[in-house]
Amino acid sequence: MNEIICDQIEPRAEKEVKSEIKFENNKMIMGINVQKGEKAIYYIKKYGCSSKGCLVRVGTSTREMSNEEIEERNKIRFYDEDNIINYVSDLDDLKFSILKINYELNNLHLDDKTFEKNLHLRNKLGSYNKLAELLANENKIDLKYVKFQGNDKTVFSEIQKFSNKSILVGYSQILARLEVENKCYVDTSSMQRIEKTLFDFNVAKEALLNAIVHNDWLSGVPTIQQFENRIEIMSYGGLPKGLKLEEFYQGISKPRNPKLMKIFIDLNLAEQTGHGVPLILKKYGKMAIEVEKNYIRITIPFNKELLQKNNNYEIKEIKDKLNKIENQIFELIQKNEEYTAYELSNELEVSKRTIERALASLKNKLILKRIGSRKTGKWSVLGIKPEN
Repeated sequence: MNEIICDQIEPRAEKEVKSEIKFENNKMIMGINVQKGEKAIYYIKKYGCSSKGCLVRVGTSTREMSNEEIEERNKIRFYDEDNIINYVSDLDDLKFSILKINYELNNLHLDDKTFEKNLHLRNKLGSYNKLAELLANENKIDLKYVKFQGNDKTVFSEIQKFSNKSILVGYSQILARLEVENKCYVDTSSMQRIEKTLFDFNVAKEALLNAIVHNDWLSGVPTIQQFENRIEIMSYGGLPKGLKLEEFYQGISKPRNPKLMKIFIDLNLAEQTGHGVPLILKKYGKMAIEVEKNYIRITIPFNKELLQKNNNYEIKEIKDKLNKIENQIFELIQKNEEYTAYELSNELEVSKRTIERALASLKNKLILKRIGSRKTGKWSVLGIKPEN
């Protein structure tokens, strides 16, 4: 009976289907015990992996799966196999001297003949895989740090690329960039010297690490974006299969890329202790974590008090470099970014030509930028908030 059932189902389920024969009251009774399967999806071989072949139990009855449900189950089946190990890299001439140096720095030696196999840098067919590409000296991974003016993505301020290099290098360089951005201020108003930073660096470090090691690298590259009031770090793939949201918040560790995680642990760049998410929650609360089906975004807000001090300092520094009419325009546009040259002319009681020359000067000094048309557009002021 086991064979009859298993022959009609794919993948085969010998472990999940057990039969036994009992005799009760001189009657032979055959019992069939079907356990929950380990695979993401099973289907009737005759109909294939279609709605008719894929059934789901609802109470005491069954129904056919929708195409969307089948597609989702197939994704889970693929992820179960550690996708960056099986995926064939587009590159076939990869070098790993940076990886070897990092192991040497941690008193670990990689044998030239066996390290590719031991670290799972090739798939079952012997081709370099995505994991190998991520760790190679040179690759096509487009990591970058993007900085915006203001609190939205309207105006770019800077893009620093960490592309086409080992993610070990990219990770350490982005970490260094975050450290530079984390301005420190010393409060001397009390007897005790108190240092305050723009954001919690340890939280940012954990968020970046999680984005690198738990990212679905076949869907996209993690993004690191800085705005005037926050930093956002986003990775692709949502929660790993089988991990519930509450377990995620509790810090239960279930790596999406276990082989990559193992390498980061070897190099003392990570610990599989699951303390990263609880640390983020403790510092910034659940509002800092956005979990969706296809991505996870961590938002690290800036210290509002220090942000305002920094803005006030930048404003004073700007004003010191401007002439009288430029300062007047600067102050007005801070309060109303939709001012036109004509309106500024009326407000300051000077000619429109004088206003246009001053605006051109402010734009050349990269203090002002016009977004949109003359009539319906608005001004961007270095991403600085208006003074209260």
